[in-house]
Amino acid sequence: MTAGDDDARAWVAELFARLGDDVAVRDVAVGDTLTCHGEAVDGLYRVVSGHLEATVEGRGGGLRVGGLGPGDLVGEISLLAGGVSTATVTATEPVRVAFVPAAVAHAALDAHPELAARLAEGAAERVDRNALVSVLTEFTDLSEMTQLAPAVAELGLRRLPSGEVLLCQGDVAESAFLVVSGRLAVTVRDEHGEQTEVARLGRGQVVGEGALFEREARSATVVAVRDSVVAELRAETFHAMLARNPVTMARITRQLVERMARPPRGQRRVVSTVAVVTTNPAVNARVVTTQVTEALGRFGTVAHVTAARVDADLGVRGIAASEPSEPGSRRVAAHLHEVELTHDFTVLEVDRGADAWARAALGTADRVLLVVSPTPDRDERDAVAAATDRIATATRTNAVVVHPVDTAQPRGTAALRDVLGVDRVLHARAGRREDLDRAARITAGRAVGLALGGGGARGFAHVGVQRVLAERGVPIDVLAGSSIGAPIAGGMACGVPPEDFGPALHRLFAGLLDYTVPVVSLVKGERITRSIQEQFDGWDFEDTWKPFLCVSTNLTRSRTRVHRSGPTAPAVRASVAIPGVLPPVPDGADLLVDGGVLNNLPVDVLADEGICGTIIAVDVAPPVGPRARSDYGLSVSGWQALRATVGRGRSGYPGIASVLMRSMLVGSQRDRTRVLDEAAVDLVLELDLRGVGLLEFDVIDPVIARGAELAGPLVDDWLASGGWTGRAPTVAGPSTASSDADDAG
Repeated sequence: MTAGDDDARAWVAELFARLGDDVAVRDVAVGDTLTCHGEAVDGLYRVVSGHLEATVEGRGGGLRVGGLGPGDLVGEISLLAGGVSTATVTATEPVRVAFVPAAVAHAALDAHPELAARLAEGAAERVDRNALVSVLTEFTDLSEMTQLAPAVAELGLRRLPSGEVLLCQGDVAESAFLVVSGRLAVTVRDEHGEQTEVARLGRGQVVGEGALFEREARSATVVAVRDSVVAELRAETFHAMLARNPVTMARITRQLVERMARPPRGQRRVVSTVAVVTTNPAVNARVVTTQVTEALGRFGTVAHVTAARVDADLGVRGIAASEPSEPGSRRVAAHLHEVELTHDFTVLEVDRGADAWARAALGTADRVLLVVSPTPDRDERDAVAAATDRIATATRTNAVVVHPVDTAQPRGTAALRDVLGVDRVLHARAGRREDLDRAARITAGRAVGLALGGGGARGFAHVGVQRVLAERGVPIDVLAGSSIGAPIAGGMACGVPPEDFGPALHRLFAGLLDYTVPVVSLVKGERITRSIQEQFDGWDFEDTWKPFLCVSTNLTRSRTRVHRSGPTAPAVRASVAIPGVLPPVPDGADLLVDGGVLNNLPVDVLADEGICGTIIAVDVAPPVGPRARSDYGLSVSGWQALRATVGRGRSGYPGIASVLMRSMLVGSQRDRTRVLDEAAVDLVLELDLRGVGLLEFDVIDPVIARGAELAGPLVDDWLASGGWTGRAPTVAGPSTASSDADDAG
């Protein structure tokens, strides 16, 4: 903290005066360091005479963030937040400092809470300013940042408590804001007054950048969804920086525009901090949270933070349980802020009944994962309610139900979701590590989503893809299907293993084509309906082991219908209702037909779920439709065409079923490239299955094998180029080591 005014210097002097005989004097020679970045700080320093420079680690080396002179403090961040020094402080001339050991300073602050509050305020500002510099180095290199340092010092920092509005749609724009920490939601109000969230912004992202170029009305409302810090860049400051450093600022502006380009549909959410609350009395909270930590460790560094660990890091027993009115809560908040800045993920462990610590952890989280029982009793429901009451309105909350290991099928999930008041319910079986890993990835927005497209009997190749991914260790967490992709994705979501899919498909598609008088459709649909009802008997979308959705086409309203709740059987039946081949499915007064009419590869609806970090699409639709094998003129005799089909050789007439199916695919194929780009798909598996007829539902096993054969090299190339690797977890940071207090849990 730099005590830059007389008032601040006065209270710093008062603090050291109260420490009295415990104050020691130290001299620092020119070029020597008082503290080093990343090393432990042994106490609190006050500069008596001389001058020091503080630098933080940036891209390419140390970056100067400020000078320190008589009356300034050094080490207050480590004193309050624990851990190591956030900056290297070096003497630029002979320096004399007053010093007190950390234990003495802590005792004085505990005895004088008003001084502790002032110290916490200054330390928080220093942490935020250092974080701002770190963020800015992502835009430019060290030498250019040095040139911009004077202007950077002019940027105003604003702290936004959760729920505070930063920008209002319609207001005149005067500034842009850079997110230093926390999370902001961007919402747009339509002509009917309805607010729709269109994006969430995190560290290093910019909002309101249009104000830098022209004064116009704000196009969206921006609100903090958790405690946040932003840096304000006013238009006049930006233009002054541009005039002084045109080349540097031009490049920064280009990067700024690139970062704020229109986000892809279903923009992947910014999630770095997850709070895990365990209310299920049969589950060990430490074991669960450790597994969540390890699951996220596959994507970067992760800190596992417990109340006991916070106490140990800050050196004060019980400080994690400080009430909001107590000075200790500021120290805890600063500590959590620092942990988040230095890790890719932070996992906060919350025990049942830990009131004050729960309040601090849940107020910091981007997302919350509740670990609950299949049938929570009154006490557990009260514990869940106590937790959800502390969660910010905009923070998404998932519940993972831990079932007995022999559970075949969850039941009543929709009702449980409503009772718990959560956004989504996930399922796991006790002892099944992959289930809890999946819940962790979904909660953190790092799930692997698989979109299975339509293509008639060619869709059996989807099972071959499933086998390839399983063999390579690539998990499938979330599924979406269209047309034949719907029953196959649904089977995967219900837990059908790859080795059992062949027999299941034989049962599902046996004798599928029960032809009838073609008044409504070519086939009655009785057999496929019965097979689907048997396959998905009693399964609701909410009950599947893995989240699942499918699409159909609302023929009445000419739009896609996304099915994600309620019974799965009628939705799957609608998704496979090839127009003219299978009867449409009534939905109230509307009629539903095959999802492939408008959306044959539902990557967009999968992306819209906002929980996938990786999306894989499997396209089995034929690249071209039926060809004319002869010139039969402008009219056709049905009897003549029928005789041609039973005669020798191939008929020169196109089949009605193939014409209907290809006609269905024409519209969705036109938009295929655009949808794939907007949904930011990571891997598209285009499987060339020529020779497999769209209605050849008796060639299941060969098509499965062919799908695996085609997908194998494509998946291998993707993995080799940096796709999902399943690498060992990376768990690091100050809060990962165990302690006696931790083990007692």
